[in-house]
Amino acid sequence: MEVEYVFEEDTNEASKIHFHFSREFCTQFGILFVANLLIFISGTHIGWIGPTILKLSSNSSEIPLTSSEISWLTAMLPLGGGIGPIFGAVLANGVGRKNAILLTTIPEIASWIVIANAKNIYNLCIAQFIKGLIGGFAMAAVPMYLGEVSSPQFRGINGMLFQLHYTFGAIFEVVLVPFVSIAVNAWIASIIPFLLLIIFIWMPESPYYFLIKNQTENARKSLQILRQTDHVDQELEHLKQVVGEEQNEVQKFSEIFRVRNNRISFFLCFGIISTQLLTGMNVIFLYSQVILDKSSSPIEPHICGIIISVVGFICVISSFLTIDSLGRRPLLLFGTFGTMIPCFLIGLYFHLDSINYEHISSIKFVPFLALIVHHITVVPGITTVPYLYLSEMLSTSIKGFASLIICCYASIGHSIFSKFYVNLCDFIGMHNVFYLLVFGCFISGIGTYFFVPETKGKSLDEIQKYLKSYNLKQHC
Repeated sequence: MEVEYVFEEDTNEASKIHFHFSREFCTQFGILFVANLLIFISGTHIGWIGPTILKLSSNSSEIPLTSSEISWLTAMLPLGGGIGPIFGAVLANGVGRKNAILLTTIPEIASWIVIANAKNIYNLCIAQFIKGLIGGFAMAAVPMYLGEVSSPQFRGINGMLFQLHYTFGAIFEVVLVPFVSIAVNAWIASIIPFLLLIIFIWMPESPYYFLIKNQTENARKSLQILRQTDHVDQELEHLKQVVGEEQNEVQKFSEIFRVRNNRISFFLCFGIISTQLLTGMNVIFLYSQVILDKSSSPIEPHICGIIISVVGFICVISSFLTIDSLGRRPLLLFGTFGTMIPCFLIGLYFHLDSINYEHISSIKFVPFLALIVHHITVVPGITTVPYLYLSEMLSTSIKGFASLIICCYASIGHSIFSKFYVNLCDFIGMHNVFYLLVFGCFISGIGTYFFVPETKGKSLDEIQKYLKSYNLKQHC
């Protein structure tokens, strides 16, 4: 079984004939599997915080924390994530995508050492902030690497490795935290960045990066590894032309907004990433075990957390197998409109609880089921697809700058919501917070339906050509 990747002489465009499990696919899959260990690490950051909050707020806590201190702890991760993309963009463009990813392993190991020896909230917040920096870095650098090393026909399934690793990283911590001390957990988790360091050092650099740096021979060698063939001259010339056009097209930062396809792709990606904020994705992940604890779930919160995470992992596997057949847009629509259901159910439960509904004890399972549904709707689309769009829609020449702005915006938004979620629940009631999220899901779904295009199966060059002729009225 093989891949046929043909460049028509007159159009210079790539077209996919067919593929199965060719050497080309397996090579790219293996390389990106290793690169996405950085995303696995980001997943451990999210998975660690939920069960750790319960542990630190209990009477037997190693480091007793108040609700205000816990809100700061949850806010540190996305706050660091708001700054992390700056380092991701600068390093990825300066030292290369590969070396930039490798450099993250050192602060990641250091952050776990800080947690292992933490004595107070300040130590924990510092470590979480560092982890946020790494997570923000990953969200900028890994999609960039993914988009540039994947063949168009494999980009969808390879892109799902992003969510696969992220979810498995979260499960890893959700399962581990309740059964070991904070220090033991930290030492175990520090093994992962060490593995990334010693394995990824053997992986190839992006051919796009080499061409940007005018290192044509290195780009050729990289393509030969990625395509598993020595016959890459035609594709190399095509990529040189594409990179050259994009480099000439944008000479300074402001050109992001002056060049039509850059401007359109930037605002579309900005809107797509906003679905994560409007649907409350991050805050629900962070506070899911607290939500279960407040609902007096008949099952222990940490057991619920494990079950919910496993369901999310199964959803990743299913979307992993269907991303290239269903496409990006349907998954995003399913996530935005589908998430209205669990948000409404959680809001309804706490609404009934606030008015002392006499049969509330008979529906205590509702938040647990709603959180399972939430993972089923959110994981396949909202957590992954926005970053896949970043890797596909932003042209190579502006990808660093644009990803920086968009990822910083998303992370700072998550940080603000995480910090003030508790205050907002106290001010208007938890049920009203979730009713607001229902409205946010609806707005996200409408925006996706009318404005977001499909990029499935298109080369990066084809996507840019499409964006140049993008017609807003046609989408409305």
